[in-house]
Amino acid sequence: MQNCFNKTVLIGRLAENPVYDTDCASFVVLNSIIRNGVEDIVKHKILSYGKQAKVVMKYLNKGDLCCVEGSLDDSAIICERLTFLQHKREN
Repeated sequence: MQNCFNKTVLIGRLAENPVYDTDCASFVVLNSIIRNGVEDIVKHKILSYGKQAKVVMKYLNKGDLCCVEGSLDDSAIICERLTFLQHKREN
């Protein structure tokens, strides 16, 4: 397919701590969308591979704010670039 583009950018907080399995870190990012004046929380499954997966496991935790840039797959977003924005808010 020519002239196709698959790019996603999300900013949100981790719903849970990342999970590591066979060179892949998976985690869920929450953000919101407003539909008809009502705010809905949306869950996005993120997959990160290789060295980036190890960085995810070392530095990201539930509640942390991050920006994920990647491509859409059938059931997840494949992370190509990850930016740490803020650690979980301490009460």
